[in-house]
Amino acid sequence: MSLILLMTGCTVVEDQKDSIGTTASSSVHEADEARVTGAVKASDSPCCFEYDPYVVSDMYRDTMGEDMYMSYMNFVDAVENGETQFECCGYDEYGWLFGQYIPQWAPFAAEYTIADYYEDGIVHFHYTLPEDEIREYYGYWKNMVTDIINNCGIQEGDSDFEKAFMLYYYISYNYEYDYDALDNLDSHTVSAYRFLTEGRGICSDVSEAYTFLLGQVGVDSAPAHGPSDDPDTQAHEWTVIHINDGYYNIDATWAMGKEASPDLFMFSDSKRYRYGLYAFENTHRVNNYPYEMDESYVSPYVCDDETMDIFTCSSFVDLDHENNIIYYMTCEDGCVLRSFDFSSYT
Repeated sequence: MSLILLMTGCTVVEDQKDSIGTTASSSVHEADEARVTGAVKASDSPCCFEYDPYVVSDMYRDTMGEDMYMSYMNFVDAVENGETQFECCGYDEYGWLFGQYIPQWAPFAAEYTIADYYEDGIVHFHYTLPEDEIREYYGYWKNMVTDIINNCGIQEGDSDFEKAFMLYYYISYNYEYDYDALDNLDSHTVSAYRFLTEGRGICSDVSEAYTFLLGQVGVDSAPAHGPSDDPDTQAHEWTVIHINDGYYNIDATWAMGKEASPDLFMFSDSKRYRYGLYAFENTHRVNNYPYEMDESYVSPYVCDDETMDIFTCSSFVDLDHENNIIYYMTCEDGCVLRSFDFSSYT
């Protein structure tokens, strides 16, 4: 184990929380090959994943239903084949697909397609760039995502816990919070694509991008968002992850600029309330869909395991993949090197 001490401060973050919006389609972004292909820092031990355009988490699929899932699969087929229409199970589903499903699981398509209309079970859409450019930029995107998941530190055979932490760690080092976007929320369109290609974003961008990357490595997760009970604190978005039989909050936005401090990695709903006053009963988990379909809906994704809440005011030191141990430092009463055995989460 090589100990690389990465110190962070201990504060409850308030200035990085922002409001959440739902959009029917993303605005056009001019892709830059140099930026997209150069966004990844190489790992000493690249792993073994390939880009999969058909990924959807179980949490998302279960919440949105099979009809919506099959309609989304039809959309992915259309994009993969360069087509401009697909079968969809209904008009309402058409709206939800372009408003929630596609931005979450197909960030590239969300950026470069616009919905036209729904008629007789068929959705018609168009691309915002010529076909040859779309194919070229889509190739850049697939390569970039593949490079991220293979060079972020995940090792072959890693558990979902390790995959989630290494992506959390990767985001903390390679991306930054976009305070300009925070100051201009009315004109900001949520985009996991732009976050990953431009290297900066606000909490909704971060959560959707992190959830998307988790899906690419086979980890079940979905975004969560809600208002704060503190009237001076803005709404916020983070990620809920499914590990073994439990659900856990992960706030990758909070980690940016703090060198992967594990304070808000796999933490409970009670700690979520302590950090920002975000109450479970006010949180929408996965997306707005089930809450709008049923006013009495209560999410089954409750994060009630407080074991990992020990990571408070802590600094990440190292992760031992072989022995399933995280090493971290606390400095409240003098700096102490500590360890946590995560074998029960593998």
